[in-house]
Amino acid sequence: MKRRKRDPFFPVFNRFDLEYVVIEFTHDVVLPRFAMARGERYVFVLGRATYPLLQAICTGGSFEFAGGECDADDVEIVHVGRGDIDWSWLCGHV
Repeated sequence: MKRRKRDPFFPVFNRFDLEYVVIEFTHDVVLPRFAMARGERYVFVLGRATYPLLQAICTGGSFEFAGGECDADDVEIVHVGRGDIDWSWLCGHV
C-alpha cells in the first residue's frame, strides 16, 4: 500500500494546526446562494482554494463568494491564525 504524501503547500497534521480566517461584513450583501447582513461573520479554513480569497481581501480587489462577486470593501478581516480561544470567541463558540 502506497502512503499518501502530505500537501507541501499547506501541511496539516491535526485540526489544531489549521489556519482560520474570520471575516465580518461591513455592508448588507445579497449573493446568489445566501445573503449576509451587516455585522455577520463568516469563518473559513485557509487552504489552497481559499488563499486567493484572502489575498483579494488584503489587496482590496473583488473575490468570488457564495456564487457571486463580492468586493473587499464589503468585508473586514477580523482574525487570521490558528483556532485558539480568541478564534472561538470571535466565532461565537464560547
